[in-house]
Amino acid sequence: MRTQDIKIKKAAINPKKFLGIARNSLKKYKDSPRFSIVSPFNFMFDQINSLFMIVFEDDSLYYQIELQIFKINNVEYPLVILYRKDGLKDLYYTDKKVLEDRENMVKDILPNASLNQPDSIDFNMEVDDNGFKCEIFLKDKFEREIEIKIDEMVPDRELYSFLVPSSTKELDYFPLVYLRQFGMIHRDLSEILIKIDNKELLPVGAPFKLEGNVIYQSRFSLDPIMCNWNYNFEGYLEAIDVNMSDMSIFNNNLIYKLIKNNNYNEIKSISASDNSNHILLFEFSPPIPNFLSLKDKIKIKGKFSISIEGTGIIAGEYQITTSGKKIVFKVDPSKAVHQISKILWFETYKWIAELEVINENTVKCISYWKRN
Repeated sequence: MRTQDIKIKKAAINPKKFLGIARNSLKKYKDSPRFSIVSPFNFMFDQINSLFMIVFEDDSLYYQIELQIFKINNVEYPLVILYRKDGLKDLYYTDKKVLEDRENMVKDILPNASLNQPDSIDFNMEVDDNGFKCEIFLKDKFEREIEIKIDEMVPDRELYSFLVPSSTKELDYFPLVYLRQFGMIHRDLSEILIKIDNKELLPVGAPFKLEGNVIYQSRFSLDPIMCNWNYNFEGYLEAIDVNMSDMSIFNNNLIYKLIKNNNYNEIKSISASDNSNHILLFEFSPPIPNFLSLKDKIKIKGKFSISIEGTGIIAGEYQITTSGKKIVFKVDPSKAVHQISKILWFETYKWIAELEVINENTVKCISYWKRN
């Protein structure tokens, strides 16, 4: 059987071209405008500066090792994840800084994980003129020595960017993982040592080629951007006051750019940034209307795009319908950039926010993701 050769699509989404220019009709609004706004959107970044993962065979306990590197105050700290055949995961770190503000996220992403803090973990990860280099050395909680060495001989190594597909059927958020400076380890042009408890193990080959290259099931990213978009939520949204002289609002670590449609404040874009100052930008066309001022029995259809520092990565459509004081806001992703998988996994996600205007300052909200 011929091995499939996967190509990474290079074409990015052009947000300006996709969105076009659309406006909300004033006929959608009540006579009395509200000067505050409400927003059901939320984002949480997982701050990782670089990561590496390798799959291997013939160990009695582990089948995969992952190294995450965090740069905090110009000092690099490691987090090593050992994936076990019994479904458990063992996390190793030398400093609790790598878990600060991430405890809930770690529990969410890595259930059944144990936390371990050895005295030392030796590590290094880089791409030089000859290709990718990586070293890991630590002792696990069973006193077994674990050693990884990767030395690629790939001059002028080409790196890519792509959106990581999700295979999980049910999640509490949309996993927006965009790997920049990404690569997979070449099989014919690399020296690899995997040793656990003095036993040398073999890396597992990938069942496909990447851009014509035979590769291992081993990948890295020197600049990953990881954001959890719109956690499921049930509660009340408080109105955000708008300063009429400033159409840019900072609230809950998000920046809202507003546009005034007559006297009605609408959300033109929402942006957020991680600790590396990567800016994630959501834009809407037409702008998201002011929920507090919408009439009964209306329907609004629009488009949205998500870009990172000017590169469009996801786009799709949104729809808003009202019935009395109740509002349903739906978001459907339908386009993405830099796909390895031919399966458009993001199209299976639908986000729904069911809103009820309690008064001019409070909106009840139940929001969740559905997957086909």
